[in-house]
Amino acid sequence: MTDVLSRIETIENCACDATLSVGGNTQPRQKSPKLYQNIPNPFSSTSTIKYYLPHDINNASIIFTDGVGKVISKIALEDLGEAELNINSDRLPVGVYHYPLIVNNVKVDSKRMIIK
Repeated sequence: MTDVLSRIETIENCACDATLSVGGNTQPRQKSPKLYQNIPNPFSSTSTIKYYLPHDINNASIIFTDGVGKVISKIALEDLGEAELNINSDRLPVGVYHYPLIVNNVKVDSKRMIIK
């Protein structure tokens, strides 16, 4: 039983660093950038967008556009690994907005948010 608990503790410690050690090899769990849906959605005041950027990324941003593609805002992302961006809907009219994740000048993913 002590051996099992020790192994579980080792796995939990590795998982918190986004790595998993198997046979002495440490490998990242997530290898590519990831953009998550904002929560809550729809929203009327504030919302949170989670994302993941591998540690070898040096140029990433989220660009907010309105329903016709007009750029509202561009936010440079500097936090690597699992991170989040808190957004506020002040001064934005009710509507549908898009927010693509751009990494090294390439669109990785895009999500849609609704301000009500």
